Amino acid sequence: MSDLLPSLVIKVEAECSSHSSSENSPTISCSEPSAPQYWIGQEVLLNLMIPDRPMDLQFSVFDHQPISEEQLPDLKDYLMRLREYQIVYSATPGAGDHNPLYPPATFDFNGRTFHLHDNWSLHRSVDFVNLPAPFPDEGSAYPRMRVFHEKILDLEAGQQSELCQLKLDSSSDSSWRSFLTACDQLTAPLSQARSKEI
Repeated sequence: MSDLLPSLVIKVEAECSSHSSSENSPTISCSEPSAPQYWIGQEVLLNLMIPDRPMDLQFSVFDHQPISEEQLPDLKDYLMRLREYQIVYSATPGAGDHNPLYPPATFDFNGRTFHLHDNWSLHRSVDFVNLPAPFPDEGSAYPRMRVFHEKILDLEAGQQSELCQLKLDSSSDSSWRSFLTACDQLTAPLSQARSKEI
């Protein structure tokens, strides 16, 4: 379990649409990459090991606010070149030599030096988890919660991993109950999860 000490972090995320022409040959299309999004804030991580479940949990809280790319000129320059690289490579995949681009290892913001911690490329798909029963204060509709499935490639270490992610944007009691119930569903053994859905 983590010691719950908050860390000051800057997160940058840029998305690229994807499609698959067949099951065996996925194609990445970056003709119109999204504009990068920048956030700064305090992040707390809590790792929860569940010995009797097939997977563990990591809870993260990110109290953040947006910042403009003009405040991060080194990252702005890198991401601009990365978008150009994506567009060119998408138009001519595998044609010619494409020199890899590397993000800055450090950059300054408001008098502080930040160090690169994670540099990931990920493929994200969205599914839904059906909660086992409606809650009394939510009417008769059976609630569902979005699940983000991510295949992650660590560009620094070359390691691949997969995870399922749930996001909670509301602090209401019903949202918390839905969130914790969805966590229970996702971590349950397969036979147990199926019995709960019946």
